[in-house]
Amino acid sequence: MIKITMIFGKDAVRKYEENKELPSEEWLLDNGGVVDEKEFKTEAEYNAYVAGLNDGDGWTDYQIIRHNDEPKETDTRQPLNKQLRELTNTFVAELSCLTLRPDGWLPHVVYVEEEGDYPVYTMYKLEEIRKDGSCVLFNPQSGERFDNRHLYEINIDWLDTVLRWYYECCSMQSAEHEPTFTISSFRKNDIVKFTDNAIEILQRSFGDAVADSRKDMMLRVEYNKQNEEGTWVTGVVDLREDDTQEFLSSYLRHAEVTELQEYVINNLGQ
Repeated sequence: MIKITMIFGKDAVRKYEENKELPSEEWLLDNGGVVDEKEFKTEAEYNAYVAGLNDGDGWTDYQIIRHNDEPKETDTRQPLNKQLRELTNTFVAELSCLTLRPDGWLPHVVYVEEEGDYPVYTMYKLEEIRKDGSCVLFNPQSGERFDNRHLYEINIDWLDTVLRWYYECCSMQSAEHEPTFTISSFRKNDIVKFTDNAIEILQRSFGDAVADSRKDMMLRVEYNKQNEEGTWVTGVVDLREDDTQEFLSSYLRHAEVTELQEYVINNLGQ
């Protein structure tokens, strides 16, 4: 950004040259002349303006005071691919540290993008996950079992699906075997949204405006706790705010990968 101060009029220019101070408004009223501030986004715009002054008629004299150019704003937002890579890291770290193995969780269908003449997604069954992120994949079409693959090879949508299915299995098993097996549906730093049922309740109670604003909210989990009745309550923070709010965990759901991608594009990619 280029900023200049323009002084128009021979007497006004002479006044400035005497003490290098801009003439006051009172002085300009008494003696004539104009002082004006202008901004240009590019050097080309500035040069065109100066050329126009040189070719124009009217004022017998003028003075251009060019200020130090303001540096261009640096975009500190992370590229989308880096955001997605960090999201993948989060899924892999979460899956790698899971200690419970609820019934019905594994094996689970996943897809892996494999190289060839063009990208091909191959279906596998994820049979085992180890603490270092390595895993066992079985290809039902070829009958091959691969004992040393890695979670990073699995498409991010399916990492998300496997993780959410884990929590659903744990929740179902918790209901069947209380109190020996209990687990919250969410973990700290999970990204969640309100369920459709919660949005409907808000709409009936507070109207469309409130419901629509809550529908678009992306929330980060801070903690979980159980009240005296044993109901799970989750503390969350809106990604655009700092205040922690508590809601019934049943009113929340894990955000889909596509929703996270859309949020990143709309809020960080513009």
